[in-house]
Amino acid sequence: MTIRLRILALLSLLTLFCVGTTIYFERLHLKEETAARQQRVNALSSRLQRLVSSVSRSDSRYLQDFSGRAGMVDFLSRPDPDWAAKSIKGMMEVYRVDMVWVLKTDGTVIYSLDRATDTMLSAAPLAADELQGMLRQSDHFNSFAFFAGKLYQIQGRPITATTVQQGASAPLGWLIVAKCWDALVLQDLADAAEGRITLTGPTHSSDALPEEIEVWLPLLDHRGKTIAGLDYHVFDTQREDPAMEEIERTLFIINGVGAILLVGLLMHLWISRPFSLLGASLVARDATLLKPLLNQRSEYGQMARIVQSSMRDREQLQQALEDRIRLGRELHDGVIQSVFGSGMALSRVQALISRDPAAAQKLLDDTRTELNRIILDLRRHIDKADPELLDSSFSAAVDQLIRQSEGSSPVETDLAIDEDLVASHPLLHRSQALQFVREAVSNAVRHGHPRRLVVTWQRTAEGSLLTVGDDGIGFDPNVTNPGGRGLGNLSERAVSLGGRLEIDSSPNKGTKICLKLPNPNKPA
Repeated sequence: MTIRLRILALLSLLTLFCVGTTIYFERLHLKEETAARQQRVNALSSRLQRLVSSVSRSDSRYLQDFSGRAGMVDFLSRPDPDWAAKSIKGMMEVYRVDMVWVLKTDGTVIYSLDRATDTMLSAAPLAADELQGMLRQSDHFNSFAFFAGKLYQIQGRPITATTVQQGASAPLGWLIVAKCWDALVLQDLADAAEGRITLTGPTHSSDALPEEIEVWLPLLDHRGKTIAGLDYHVFDTQREDPAMEEIERTLFIINGVGAILLVGLLMHLWISRPFSLLGASLVARDATLLKPLLNQRSEYGQMARIVQSSMRDREQLQQALEDRIRLGRELHDGVIQSVFGSGMALSRVQALISRDPAAAQKLLDDTRTELNRIILDLRRHIDKADPELLDSSFSAAVDQLIRQSEGSSPVETDLAIDEDLVASHPLLHRSQALQFVREAVSNAVRHGHPRRLVVTWQRTAEGSLLTVGDDGIGFDPNVTNPGGRGLGNLSERAVSLGGRLEIDSSPNKGTKICLKLPNPNKPA
């Protein structure tokens, strides 16, 4: 895995971690908020129940105070209207009791009164068997019921004769009171609860606003059946502001994304980019790409300087190798061939000295001049000067090097060279082309023993064609000579001139060396 992929994988893991952490804390916050809200709901429910109990507290005191009075026991056996008007009715206003019933054990109504209308009630709110069943379970009952379309809270206690020695005796009758849950009671309850309280039916669906807490308290009849309910709404002061929550969530996400982007940018600048520069520099072998790293004191700067130094050493070594190869090629194609030609000329001098001393003397002078030129050429190579330059026409230079190379056996020469074409090539190319011809002629004279040489340089549709042909013994181009460099030098010359080398030869059929060159006015 590359460093870039590793960095991307690390950033992906960091992103997943941030997203997972965000989701986890969001759920944790929601869970905590839900739990806190439920606690507030439970607290409000307990508060509502206490407030409902406070509404019926005066009725409970009325029952407790009158159910055990001796006058109430006597009233059961001897109903006295004056006592009832004075005690039972008179205290209803004090205790804020709306309705009252005094019953015998068989359910017979002895006394009843509706304080609001100051009229007697026709029947008891509960049947005798229901009263007996409830009072057997507890000495007090508390339930709700509807009368004439109004909701009442009903409470009852048994009337007993209490003695110091025996305590409470068996029930002698029942005392039942009722309170009407009208709009005034609900308003007082809402004021005490500091909220909004409404009376609903036996079923309820939440209609609370987002900023409210809702509690619904069912109201049960004497059988435990829900006949109504109290819907309690209060403004949730501890609820977090949704707008602030959204701002906090947005800021958290922005911080997370910003942290990831910052980490990604720093990793790119500190890790990925330096490695990319180092890799690109090594692939392209270009030390200039390391310029942003060279002045750094970090490990990357040290690595960049090492890479730059190694590339410089490599370039120097490559240059030294190329110079050595070029020097060997120049010496082989130029100096060695010239020395060989001078040797062949001396052989001709030896043959002419007895029969034509004047011609031998002239050839000897020419050979001495050529040797002086070879010495100058060697000095140029030693001083790393440019290759041999042409001082005359290309045809004359070719004819001269053929005469120097032919030895004691003259070779017939046929030249067809377009001097205008040669002049269109740079001087260095002309010199390289002459060295090419020198190498080809030398190979032909030494190995082919030709009687005739043909050298041409003419234009073609693709550029130009330089050929050196002979009628010698020829050779098989597919069979290489491990001890020779002639064909290799010819191939290298062709490449340096931007051309292509072709060899056409076979045993006993001569040789034709072709160098196809591009148009000198176009890039190679």
